[in-house]
Amino acid sequence: MKTIHEFLFRPAHPAALGLFRLLYGVILLVHLWDQWPHIAVNFIEPEFHFSYPGLSWIHPLPGAGMYVVHGLMAVLAVGILLGIRFRTCLGAFLCLYLYTFLIDAAYYKNHYYLTFLTGMLLWFTPANYCFVFRAPERTVPCFSWHVYLIRFQFCVVYFYAGLAKLNWDWWYGEPVRHLLRAGAAAGKGGVLSPLYGLDVFIYLMIYGGAMFDLLVPFFLINRATRKYAALVSIFFHSCNHLIFPNILIFPFLMMFSLVVFFNSDWPTRNRFLKYYCKVSTPESTDPTARQRCWVPILLGLYAAVQIALPLRHHLYPGDIFWTSQGEHFAWRMILKRERANLKMYIVDPRTGEKIKPEEGLINFRQFIVMKTRPRFILQFAHYLARRSGIPGAKVYAENWHSINGREYQLKISPETDLTQIRTSQSFLDWMAPFDKRLPAHIEDPDRAAAAK
Repeated sequence: MKTIHEFLFRPAHPAALGLFRLLYGVILLVHLWDQWPHIAVNFIEPEFHFSYPGLSWIHPLPGAGMYVVHGLMAVLAVGILLGIRFRTCLGAFLCLYLYTFLIDAAYYKNHYYLTFLTGMLLWFTPANYCFVFRAPERTVPCFSWHVYLIRFQFCVVYFYAGLAKLNWDWWYGEPVRHLLRAGAAAGKGGVLSPLYGLDVFIYLMIYGGAMFDLLVPFFLINRATRKYAALVSIFFHSCNHLIFPNILIFPFLMMFSLVVFFNSDWPTRNRFLKYYCKVSTPESTDPTARQRCWVPILLGLYAAVQIALPLRHHLYPGDIFWTSQGEHFAWRMILKRERANLKMYIVDPRTGEKIKPEEGLINFRQFIVMKTRPRFILQFAHYLARRSGIPGAKVYAENWHSINGREYQLKISPETDLTQIRTSQSFLDWMAPFDKRLPAHIEDPDRAAAAK
């Protein structure tokens, strides 16, 4: 236990944390700037929103309320960036951000989740003493666990992103091969676009990407290799930004996190940055009895949750590629190229009349996600039944789904009355089975090309 306490409560410097806080504030402002034009489409116009389990009571504010929420978040993000009333601004921002995050599960993105976790962890650190407006000259206690906590979170993201790539589809090149070749045909990707059609570049992204995610956390925490790992990380995330522009702030958040993997006081040794790091740290730290007791316990619990949560899909029957159960909060990124068809209709049991759902209840983005997520289809079916006002209304769906170049497969039978299935049901055993076999042109693209 003494060794654990020495490891967690070693003296550290808040300089790297302060720089990361500033960069995090920049990320927040860029994110809000990107979201502002879509507030009406995402929150105000849709009549229905897909909920997380047990959170169907969370709804968007009426009228201009969601604009007010995002405006407040922008003001608070400026406070976070400048270090003004840091914990007050960050705490209020996280409450509002979590609210917008939980309104609609169809809008889930891994970088939204990571943005929230990063802010939550920063709240517990002394990240507001360096790189702040009117930096104080004082002694600030900072413990090693403040830095290790941020490092741990980003290592989890890397490792589980790599672990998720250990599947046959990825090793056969899907969906990366298709995305790169489609990008090359469309002239997308900027300076990298000439490389998109080259097999060597495709395989570098496939195999190199998986190995990078799995190994880079260990190289970043190793003092002898972290410089080289940081350079490779910058190259990797820069490529991702060009190849997959829809991941938005994620590559930048990952690159900015590199500042906390070096010695915590490294900005104080930089000729330009040291002027923003006027605080000093005590040579020895003496945590309180409460800190010595609760900090290891709470850190252990948080680590256990972050390690276990991405693995929960193994508790569900069926293939996660098909059911999508356990896909959220698991760092599964760019693993599927999906195409789907969905038809839904309401049946009046008294007359047998088939009624087509009214258009405009959800937006295009919600619909695209829904038709590949059976749990969302089930939620929407129950909503349609309630909204119809027909006693005992039945709702049916015919859903065909193609994953990573496979043929379309029937996912939800049009003979299944979805209103008879509880939305809280844990297992999606009402779905058709999944044929995992890949087409020949994907399993052996060279042979398929030669055959042509």
